[in-house]
Amino acid sequence: MAGFEIGSAAARNRGGGPRTGGGGAIAGGSAGPTAEEPQIDGASGPEMVAGSAATESEELTAARMAQTIIHLDTSFLIRAMAANSAEDRDLREWIAAGAKLGMSCVGWAEFLCGPLDSRQLALAAAIVGEPEPFVLEDSVHAAELFNRSGRRRGSFIDCMIAATAIRSAGSFATANRADFKRLPGLHLAAERRSRGASS
Repeated sequence: MAGFEIGSAAARNRGGGPRTGGGGAIAGGSAGPTAEEPQIDGASGPEMVAGSAATESEELTAARMAQTIIHLDTSFLIRAMAANSAEDRDLREWIAAGAKLGMSCVGWAEFLCGPLDSRQLALAAAIVGEPEPFVLEDSVHAAELFNRSGRRRGSFIDCMIAATAIRSAGSFATANRADFKRLPGLHLAAERRSRGASS
């Protein structure tokens, strides 16, 4: 995310500007169509219909993204700090599309363990915002996930992070898909680029 403009209007704009229809003046300076001359409609024709449909499709996609919450795992945020990494590019696309980004306070604590510099800390804080707290409901669910996924050593923190993301709804972006795909109820964000088994 090097060079990313934190909080820029372009990156976080979640709505489009007003749509304006085109229309040309009628030849001869007449005030409108007569019975003998067909009406000239700047918004008609197959090209304009196709263009309008494409615009509406883009607006619907943007509207869906604006309602989408993507929770970031520690591993994803760490890799996103590297300029032009796959995670960096994904994150830029989500921000440009207006998606809401979040992170568990447990994952945020992991991220703060570093190493990281002040610039990375400021950038990550601007991306994530206020981390989602770990509440009583999450503690119960985390224990259930831990027991149902085989009580693997070192996996309880992952279960805590996953429980918070599940409660908050949305999807979950991680660079360690293999560690999280076994947790029931957790919706992993779609992979936009080919990554290795551990990414």
